[in-house]
Amino acid sequence: MKTIESLIARARHWQLFVLMLLPIAVAYYLYFPLLPEDPGASPERTFAAVQANFTKMMLLSVPGYLLFYAWVWVVGRVCNGSLPPGSRRHGRVFNFAVPFALCYLPIATFAFPEVIATDGWHWSGAILFPLHVVVSLLIIYAIIFAARSVASLGRDRRAGSGRSFLFFLGILYFPIGLWVIQPRVNAAFAKSRP
Repeated sequence: MKTIESLIARARHWQLFVLMLLPIAVAYYLYFPLLPEDPGASPERTFAAVQANFTKMMLLSVPGYLLFYAWVWVVGRVCNGSLPPGSRRHGRVFNFAVPFALCYLPIATFAFPEVIATDGWHWSGAILFPLHVVVSLLIIYAIIFAARSVASLGRDRRAGSGRSFLFFLGILYFPIGLWVIQPRVNAAFAKSRP
């Protein structure tokens, strides 16, 4: 994992921007036009088209989302690791949250269309929906952890919620925040290397 962390921490903002958004943009460009545009189309036909293309669209966009989750992990680890020992946050939950989300994303890509396609109750929905809520909360926690770690850089103490809120929004809306946060990660990584 150190190699991936090193590659992401040394990457420039524009490189990550292209690598994250290209798979997502290609997936939506290829499969959105395949959805029926006829307002009079039957709901069954519309649902069948969405179901047939959803898995393909998600499979193409998964690399972009995986890179985003890995980027959040690298931001949190590199920035927290470059803080003075008294200012560092305990990363146990953070180090569990992001790998758990990384493992969950491919599973959800295949399982969600199956759950949505079933009429009535399906046993996998009883597992998948609560799991999806847990993963969503873990991702929000990971983004908060990474935002507070970035906000604490260059300070002698931990940053609070007010100072880290803009970094939280920057990570949450990563196509914009990437341009501000990644140069800080590059500097923190260069400073932490001997």
